[in-house]
Amino acid sequence: MTTASAQHHSTRKRLAQAVSLVTVALLAGGVMSVNAASSAQAVEDDSSVTVKWAGGNSADLQQYQVDHAGRLSDATGNDAGSGHWDDFKNLQITVSQTAGLSDGAITVSASGMAPTRNQRWDGSASNYLQLMQCWGPDPLADDFAETCQYGGWGTSTGGMSGPDLMARIIGDDTYNRGERNATNVEQGQGTLPFRSVSGEVSEPYTVEYNNAPITYSGLGTFFNANTSNEVPFLPIDIDGHASTAFGVQSAAAAPHLGCGNPASAAAQRCWLVAVPRGVHSGGIEGNPASDCMLTNFGGRPYGAANDQQVGSPVTPDCSFFDDRIVIPLDFLDPSGSCPAGAAERRLVGSDTVTLAISAWQPALCAADGGATYSLSTNSGNVNRSQLLTGQADMALVSSPVSASSIGLTDPALVEAADVQYGPIANTGLVFGFVIADGTTQYTDVKLTPRLLAKLLTASYWRDKPFLDASFKSTQSLSRELSVAQTLPEDPEWAALGNPVEFSNMNGQGFVVVGPQGDDAVQALWSYIQADADARAFLAGEPDPWGGVVNPYFLPADHANAVGGGLPVNLATDPIDTFLKADQSITPDKAQAVERFQGNQLDSVAAFPYSTSFTSNASRIFSIDTRTTSTWDPLKPVGALGNGAFVPAPPGSAVSQKFIMGPTTAASAARFSLGTASLPLPLAELTSDKTVASARSFTRPSPESMQSAAAGASVDAETGFAQIDLATLRDGAYPLTLAVNAAANLASTSLDATARTEYAKLLRYAAADGNTVGTGVGQLPPGFAPLTKAQTAATIRFADALVAPPTLPAGPTLPTLPTAPVTEVALPAPVAGTTGVSVVGASPEAAALTQVQVTQTPVQLTAANTELTSSAAQGALGISLLIGIGGLAAAPFLLRRRGVTS
Repeated sequence: MTTASAQHHSTRKRLAQAVSLVTVALLAGGVMSVNAASSAQAVEDDSSVTVKWAGGNSADLQQYQVDHAGRLSDATGNDAGSGHWDDFKNLQITVSQTAGLSDGAITVSASGMAPTRNQRWDGSASNYLQLMQCWGPDPLADDFAETCQYGGWGTSTGGMSGPDLMARIIGDDTYNRGERNATNVEQGQGTLPFRSVSGEVSEPYTVEYNNAPITYSGLGTFFNANTSNEVPFLPIDIDGHASTAFGVQSAAAAPHLGCGNPASAAAQRCWLVAVPRGVHSGGIEGNPASDCMLTNFGGRPYGAANDQQVGSPVTPDCSFFDDRIVIPLDFLDPSGSCPAGAAERRLVGSDTVTLAISAWQPALCAADGGATYSLSTNSGNVNRSQLLTGQADMALVSSPVSASSIGLTDPALVEAADVQYGPIANTGLVFGFVIADGTTQYTDVKLTPRLLAKLLTASYWRDKPFLDASFKSTQSLSRELSVAQTLPEDPEWAALGNPVEFSNMNGQGFVVVGPQGDDAVQALWSYIQADADARAFLAGEPDPWGGVVNPYFLPADHANAVGGGLPVNLATDPIDTFLKADQSITPDKAQAVERFQGNQLDSVAAFPYSTSFTSNASRIFSIDTRTTSTWDPLKPVGALGNGAFVPAPPGSAVSQKFIMGPTTAASAARFSLGTASLPLPLAELTSDKTVASARSFTRPSPESMQSAAAGASVDAETGFAQIDLATLRDGAYPLTLAVNAAANLASTSLDATARTEYAKLLRYAAADGNTVGTGVGQLPPGFAPLTKAQTAATIRFADALVAPPTLPAGPTLPTLPTAPVTEVALPAPVAGTTGVSVVGASPEAAALTQVQVTQTPVQLTAANTELTSSAAQGALGISLLIGIGGLAAAPFLLRRRGVTS
């Protein structure tokens, strides 16, 4: 091994050890799996619908609606039947997609209502919409509201940031299911239960706190503010319009709803329910309940004008739910549409291609008993290792198999393998975001490699563990080390022309995927390291405004490193994961014991990982930072009693939203996220005056990704077509990823059937699967079609799979002698073949397997035994490394479900 390769191997070993320690400490799985048949895309047909509140809809839609017009008392429009005719008579709601749904976002638009009015004295509002997803078989049934996923905000403890936030906007009785208190429950008022598709019902429970009972609804068994897709508050603008992206959930993401699950006949179809809130009381005639009227201020009887919309939208004590509009939602089977018993072909690979495999799967297995392709995702090094060690027959990767890309696996296996590649999809790693200030939604922001470096190293003060303002936050690093508290306060961000002055902290966050790595993450770090500004920042040099890197992320040999430093240099070394290396802990030990039962927060607990790029996109869409900085003294923790730190609720209701994170272009498209423009890396440093003008920024698009893919060049040593940052031109998206299928043609586990079925996948990816669209079997939006050169390479790879080289009929091999050292003349090799090292085989068997590549005599010595043993030890080592993480993840049993995290 050369000095350079030895140093590189040492770096990889130190990095692998560091990441392994973090993984084991977090009990996070080393192998995360996803059912490749899940999350299939929507059908091509336009399934948008518009429903009018006053009626007059088509029969197939009107059959599900409450007859609002029929509730009028007379033909003159005197509204003694609903109390809300004048509020909603012109209301109509449009939904962008209602069929072929999977986990993702649809657009809900409304028109015909008066503008929203907020009442400052009690926080309530009037004229707005509330949205929810329901599963009930009959949307006109009296108990239909029990099947609606609504009230998640009310499952948090009173006085915490979630309910307080919602109370400031619409009042504290409008985001729950009618829950009041123990006395009201005994009187039969409030607390509408949730009934799941499996028949389970939420059960209230009581917690003792300060010698007083506090009753909870029990909805948290099924959903809470962080997992529910409910929209408690959708305001109406001054022109009477409203629009929002609504995150629909299949049975994979919300099993209690069962949407699309063929095993739950009643829930194959679900419903989007919109409950409008106007300016009239929701009181029911003859009902003395005060839940729907402000009795403390003289009361507002049934049907009377009442700006304060008091009461839950689903409680039977109010009339609000009778004003609902119902839109049918038809979901694809989230478990896939392949016939039972179909052969399964395992794929290991990058999370970046999950949505493509998911979309192709139904088409691949629909005809002639095709195979089911099951994708297990992990870091690229582990995927390539599994390919080399025979644990997988095909890997989907964005980097070639080489001695430097297989973790701790024996490099000798690379020389013994015949790995070939074929591109199956082009996508990109993007930085998705939701940034809004009041009614202004920002769709175009710019990021430099240095800004990315700052985000990935927690170099903003707000990115370190902290407590809510009511407690003193203990930091191991002083706030003065950071020029900016958050990204929008960074002078570099402002210099690029990005929006600034975001004061609300609840809706701000930067969320990442982990702790497992991915080729896409390594490509990101390579991009950052290729830029002079970012490289200098990671090396410890201040930016033009004085901001410096978080010293916990400096290498161990750096004079300013804190906490021992990192075992790698982020400015130069290859890395494929998002590290949480900041060792700040809050509160200090004394305060933790005094106030928080000894609990403390570190970086991982304060800012949790997402489990996949798609789940990260879902969190961004929901403004779900899950930042943990609040102590809930009432949260039950089993035998330990009450009290725990809890994550912040989603910030979707706040007027200022600022959340960002890495995801794939396809996942960003699925959740309608904005995506940041990026520049090509620069070789020269910029100044505060030239940081923007020196660069040309490019947004991720099919055109910009194809431009980058077209510039890929084939590496002579590996045969892999690699996108080289140094050769990209303006207009090419720098974080484009060409995902290649890879197979070891020398593998003994690739029998004829397996080769045929893997070749079928390749040919589909190069043909029907190469058309971008939302139909089943198409390439989902966010991917870019293969170039002509890529298509040709994939077809050649498929041909090589089904027509592997055959052994020559040459001379019979001589009998192997028993002498310790003997030279054996072997026949000439077959063109295009390479050798295979048989792990664990005898020296004689190992020599025989090398017949096809050796033209010179082979010495059957102890060296052969040593090589084979080394390979076996390498395979065992990587298996053990994978197994450590797999103990927690239960590989092949836990498969990623949709977008939950």
